[in-house]
Amino acid sequence: MATRLVVPRADDEGGLGSAAKRWASGFFNTLSSAAHTITAFNVAGFVKNTDAGVLSGGNSIADIDLSAAAQSAISLKHTQGTDQALDTGGGNEVTAANAKDAVTKKHAGSHAGTNGVIAKFTGTNSMGDSALTETQIRTRHLSFIVVDPNTLATLDLCLVPKLESAITVTGLEVTCDADPATEITGDLKWADAFIGLASAAVINDFDTTNGARSDTSITTPAVAAGKCIYISFDVAPGADIKQISFDISFSID
Repeated sequence: MATRLVVPRADDEGGLGSAAKRWASGFFNTLSSAAHTITAFNVAGFVKNTDAGVLSGGNSIADIDLSAAAQSAISLKHTQGTDQALDTGGGNEVTAANAKDAVTKKHAGSHAGTNGVIAKFTGTNSMGDSALTETQIRTRHLSFIVVDPNTLATLDLCLVPKLESAITVTGLEVTCDADPATEITGDLKWADAFIGLASAAVINDFDTTNGARSDTSITTPAVAAGKCIYISFDVAPGADIKQISFDISFSID
């Protein structure tokens, strides 16, 4: 026969032991309690020593004392909108805003015009404090020297046989080694191919004044991919000029 229940005469009456005489221990599979007073509560790092209200107030984590390590972890928890930096107040402080700014300015890299932009160097650095525009970052240079131009067997000189990508010419710098008796005249051009110079078109002239030319107002700056680029002298330069230096600035579209 199963063990009978030990019950009080009426609900919510009687008890086992007293404050002066407590039972040493008890073993239960299930313990149900409408109200509870626990002198010591120890479960895997949770420690509460009190005479009342151990799990009061909705039985939340705030109602239980934790070990020192657990209390420290909770006190250091992240709250959105606060605690937004590493090494706060130190020499290497980095905020969430700094990290986001760095990601925003990352270099994407491409020949499709998606190159990243360095907005500004600040503080002490070898380049100084300066703002750089996207155009400045993306600018390339094609520099070359024509030696003994008076002896040219042809007045057309190929610079790029075939462009890999479309470009936009943004500037032209030309200087002779001396002020020539007769100024240099000629054009920077593109064509479908250097052989035959089909569909040739002028990008900009490089006519000099006092042996030099500087121009950023390019007549026809856009050159499509696949075209060749060359220079064409109107006449051979005078024998008094031994070399002519060219610098063509451009961006890849």
